[in-house]
Amino acid sequence: MVTPILRVVPDGVLVDHVAEFVHEPTDRIRAVFSYDEEGYIDAIWKLIQTISVGGQIVVGERTGKSESTEHTKNSDKLKGDLASCGRLEFAKLFVEDQRSQQLAKAKELLDVVWPTICTQLDDSTSEVSHAFLGHIRREFHYFWSTDPDWYSPLLEGKTLPQGVLQRITRELMALASERGIKEPVTMFERWIEQNATSHYRIFLEYLLFVGEEYQPALTRSSLRLIPELRLIPELAKTSVREIVLPFVALKAVEKVKHRSDLIPRVIEWTEKKGRPVVDGFKELQSVVRSTRDPEREKRILHSIEGKLSSPDRSKLHIVHLIKFGFGLMKGGVDVAAAEDLARLRFSRHYRWLWSIREPALREQWRTRMRELSQSPR
Repeated sequence: MVTPILRVVPDGVLVDHVAEFVHEPTDRIRAVFSYDEEGYIDAIWKLIQTISVGGQIVVGERTGKSESTEHTKNSDKLKGDLASCGRLEFAKLFVEDQRSQQLAKAKELLDVVWPTICTQLDDSTSEVSHAFLGHIRREFHYFWSTDPDWYSPLLEGKTLPQGVLQRITRELMALASERGIKEPVTMFERWIEQNATSHYRIFLEYLLFVGEEYQPALTRSSLRLIPELRLIPELAKTSVREIVLPFVALKAVEKVKHRSDLIPRVIEWTEKKGRPVVDGFKELQSVVRSTRDPEREKRILHSIEGKLSSPDRSKLHIVHLIKFGFGLMKGGVDVAAAEDLARLRFSRHYRWLWSIREPALREQWRTRMRELSQSPR
């Protein structure tokens, strides 16, 4: 049986967040982390999930004579960290001689979904609204007062709802006042709309042309339009990755003390103490992918989640998951007892059940990242 290797293509915003968290000086990361806390927490969460189970990070090849700038130096360092551990792959994510057609298609689709994006951004209580505000605060920090080489969205911006524009502009005007930046409100408004337009157009380019391995940052993954458009496989479909990775990622960062050690320490964990976890995860993936009976696959997945979401998780934890995996490979696990729960698990009550388990896990991750954001580099 071929053991699958987890491959993820994170978008540039996600990579930049992780790179800054790992390599920015302590005083700078404390400031920028406070502007976009959820964005950083989510980005590190996603990347560490992948490498903590032996996965590969795939990034686009640079074209032409692109030179490293203040804007890209942290990203280059992170890629160097991953490459030195054998966890980085370079690939041509977009076909160069088709870029004009791809760009046109992304713009066309952006016209279609822009009203939906605006509606969600206009809801000040939505996850995507909070995520985008954090993203813009971070962009402002770098573009207006820190990094002269920072990305500039050189295009005409699409119109945002007045409520969205006013809410974000107020935030930026307050930051500008603190830093002594004097620009007219219209300048900030135009820049915000350019950013939003560019940000979501690039998102659609990835979504349309990179494939199933694409992993978006929080500003994009929190959009509810993804499953509606059916551009990628149904996100609600449960997988070994969805159930297992969050637990593994949290375990992998348990002993990390310094931000600059994040990648090396996680890699060290996967190669030593966490090796059984990495092997077990790959075996479980193989089992589920080779299962021909959809109902049996559901029972297997539910049994895995049951072990991880047990109230006695501190005692069972990963070791029992791995024992389950190898027992399943040998045909020694009885999954019939999970049938009733499996039916409930995949009914309309699924999201409610998941919401009970996820918050505690997420809060533990947030706590770890906040601690590390305050640590020396």
